[in-house]
Amino acid sequence: MIEVGQTWIEQATGDEVVIDWISDELVSYLKAGAEKAVRTVRKFVFMQDFRSKGDE
Repeated sequence: MIEVGQTWIEQATGDEVVIDWISDELVSYLKAGAEKAVRTVRKFVFMQDFRSKGDE
């Protein structure tokens, strides 16, 4: 499950992101160490493009 504060890894680039905000359908995230959100996307899109850092 996606939770605020978790670190996820973009599968294509290896970049780490931190979950900033979630709702039933959307996820907002920022690059590790950044202050401004990178993007807000639908959960299913996010989970296709990223993997949880804990899944390594």
